[in-house]
Amino acid sequence: MSDSEEQALRDLVGGRIERIGLWRADDALSGGELAGVVDVDHGIVVSITAGELALAWRIDGYYEYLSVVGDPAASPAARVGRLVDVSHSRPWRVLIGATVTGVGTATAEAEDGSKLLWSVRLETDTGHSLTVALGETEDGAVEYRPSNLVAVFDRRVAEAYAIEPGGESAWGTDFG
Repeated sequence: MSDSEEQALRDLVGGRIERIGLWRADDALSGGELAGVVDVDHGIVVSITAGELALAWRIDGYYEYLSVVGDPAASPAARVGRLVDVSHSRPWRVLIGATVTGVGTATAEAEDGSKLLWSVRLETDTGHSLTVALGETEDGAVEYRPSNLVAVFDRRVAEAYAIEPGGESAWGTDFG
C-alpha cells in the first residue's frame, strides 16, 4: 500500500458514515446469493463526514488488488461503471450514521514479494462491520475472483474467507 492509501484509511477512523455508493457496470451480472454478503461489481464509495473513500478492483500488469483512493473520480472503477447510491437499501442502511472506530486490512504476497491489498474492513460504534474484498459469491460461498468485489456484513463469513489455504482471512488485521 502506498502512503496515500494508508492515510486515506487512517482518515476514516472517527468519521461518521453519511452515504454509500456502488460502481456498477451496465452489463454487470449478478453473482450467487449468500446471507450477509453482497456482490459489488467494480467498486464502492464510502462518504464520511471528513470526505470520501473509494475501494475498487485494480489491475497493474499481472497483479490484481484492491485500490484505495481518497478521490472517487480518480478510482479505476469511475471509468467503467455508474455510481449507484445504496445508502437506504438493505443491508447498507445499518451503516449510515455510524462512526468508524477501526479499520482492518488483509494482504497477499505477490511473486515479487510485495504485499497486495485484497480486503479492507470497517468497524463501527454500532457493532456493525463492513468488509470489502476481492471475490464473488458462487454456489453459496465467497470465491476468489480478483476482478470483482464482495461486501461482507457477517464477521464469521469474513473470517472464513481467505484467497489461499492458510492465508490471511478477509477480516484481516487491525490497521494503523
